[in-house]
Amino acid sequence: MVGGTVVGVTHRDDGTALLTVEKRISRSTVDQCCVRVDERRIDNGNKVYIEINDSVWWQAGKVMWTPITLSEDPAYHDIQLRKLGHSHGFTHV
Repeated sequence: MVGGTVVGVTHRDDGTALLTVEKRISRSTVDQCCVRVDERRIDNGNKVYIEINDSVWWQAGKVMWTPITLSEDPAYHDIQLRKLGHSHGFTHV
């Protein structure tokens, strides 16, 4: 499982988005990963709009998304989106 806070989003015309995600490992170490997602919910096909400061994590072809604006409502935790391709990451020290 990989994930963290969205720090960058590139929305594409084809309904997908490229997300840059950051997770602080220690005071001086930050992991960053990029993942491409389909911005339609798996459960009902509705379009979503991922924003900076939203939370995501992914595993086995799915991305779980929690919008920061609705993070207090459990109904909006871990909304399943389809992961496209491979993710990649690096560590800043």
